[in-house]
Amino acid sequence: MAKTSLYKISEQCRVITDKRVSIQVLLEAVKNAYAAVAKKQFYDNTTFDSTELNGSFIYTFPKVVPEFDCDRDMWYLTITSSYLELPHQMGVNWVSLMQERESWVLVTNWGIFRNLLSSGMGGRNVYEIEGKRMWFPKMTSLNTGPVLLKLAIALDTVDPEEELNIAPNMVNDIITIVTQPYMVKDNPIEKVREIIN
Repeated sequence: MAKTSLYKISEQCRVITDKRVSIQVLLEAVKNAYAAVAKKQFYDNTTFDSTELNGSFIYTFPKVVPEFDCDRDMWYLTITSSYLELPHQMGVNWVSLMQERESWVLVTNWGIFRNLLSSGMGGRNVYEIEGKRMWFPKMTSLNTGPVLLKLAIALDTVDPEEELNIAPNMVNDIITIVTQPYMVKDNPIEKVREIIN
């Protein structure tokens, strides 16, 4: 892995595009391209029977404080960043209280489990996601606390100048994706046809 930053990659893209595009626009494009390259790499790995997500794509958010919703009588937190959309919510890599050593279980409809034996989930807590909120149906005032959240490619809160571990081949792929739309040159033959018609 090579150390680089989103800002450095954006600067490289700006040079390639002859400085026709602002750094702010390129930064957003670099973030999106990074996510696209990471997602492609994940799917490429699944062809070799690996469903693991590379640890360099995981961003940690410690001490996220849950809030209580009186109307729903349930604890929740607002997810701190957008994250990579992967099958089975694998973009959410880890959810637990800060000191716990087991990640909580994702459920998509807690109501189905409510009075079943399986609702015990082996003693593990559960969460479900709705939009930007993560809900904790089993959390009570007795077992609440700051949450440790790990998300894949969660770049919304990353400083663009922070050094990241990004493989050189990925940097090249990101630059190609970002600069490609700006590399289209006018075709002189098409210009002549437009003038004639």
